[in-house]
Amino acid sequence: MPVLSKQGEEMWRVELMTQTLSYRTNGVVMRNRGAGWKIAGRKDLGETDDQWRERLEKIRHGHAHWANKRPWREAFKVKFHRIVKLKSRGMVWAVINGIPERDCDALFGELDDYIPGEFSQEDCRVLMDAYGMLVLERKKGGVK
Repeated sequence: MPVLSKQGEEMWRVELMTQTLSYRTNGVVMRNRGAGWKIAGRKDLGETDDQWRERLEKIRHGHAHWANKRPWREAFKVKFHRIVKLKSRGMVWAVINGIPERDCDALFGELDDYIPGEFSQEDCRVLMDAYGMLVLERKKGGVK
């Protein structure tokens, strides 16, 4: 397993819904989905350090642009990350997407089956309320 500290210095870290990406000075992109850091990509062959930094700035600008356009998604992501541990985010995200009509009890039942005792009913209510606003934002803006 790659060691994060041996992959150059971190230039930028981005928290996505179910994973964390770390862009490194040596041109490596590291990914953590809860099971440790893995190499997710590298700068293109023949790409200079300046070109790598320029491409990274475009990616960073794109993330900032969408964060500003989708405030409810960002608000949901903050709550999601506060409540759900990184190792469980992929599974919990899939469960939330499969629950119809913001049903907090159904979410609690599903999560308690998979990860007993990790989530309270209040956690599920907070997640489903925030997810409901995210769904409205998607419908209004036509964004998935």
